Amino acid sequence: MLAAEFEKLGDYLAGSPLASAAAILIVALGCMLPGFSTIAPLDGDEPGYAVAAREMVATGDYATVRLQTENAEWRPRGAYWIQALVFHVAGANAPIWAARLPSLIAGVAASLGAWWLAMAFGAPRTALLTGLFTAASGIVGLEARLATPDAILLAATTICGGALARVWLGRDRRADDLVAGIFWTGLGVAILVTGLVAPAIVVAAIAVLSIERGTLRCAADLGQGPSCVGANCSARIA
Repeated sequence: MLAAEFEKLGDYLAGSPLASAAAILIVALGCMLPGFSTIAPLDGDEPGYAVAAREMVATGDYATVRLQTENAEWRPRGAYWIQALVFHVAGANAPIWAARLPSLIAGVAASLGAWWLAMAFGAPRTALLTGLFTAASGIVGLEARLATPDAILLAATTICGGALARVWLGRDRRADDLVAGIFWTGLGVAILVTGLVAPAIVVAAIAVLSIERGTLRCAADLGQGPSCVGANCSARIA
């Protein structure tokens, strides 16, 4: 009897995109918020990112990454800029949990992005479960509580993957430019925060899909930008 009620609830939530997104948001916040502002730094990189971002705000130099006396020029700037923005608003002496806010937002975005990615394949119930499982994942919850770029990378690549799936499957023909814009935005954000990790993931995905379809034509069009990822490209892969 109880199982039947859960089945009905799942069908109701899956039948409405708004209800699905709301359910995923509630589960994500319920799983990620406990301990968010109270746990001590768990990762050695977490205080490093916070200190460097504070120094950016204090000095006004957003082009240089320094961990007190250590030079960290080899690291991508995006994660530091995001945390510097947080400290600029909250104050340079804000507690460590303030630096975790971008990760919390990214953890929620990754959960919703996983749902959106799965929706590209036309299975609302499966997509809902995908988003809920991502929101309840222990590793995603952990990264959402750390002031490191990993959660942002996950969110950006997941959203990028959702856009790539729609381009490849030829869905959303009326919104091709928007979907392509989402793809390039997600990829750009991921590159800013972690460098070449996201491009490697995207290239691997495109390579596998191209091998499966036996053509690189659409991948070549995707590389030319949003103006070429439109109705023509979608029509060729439909």
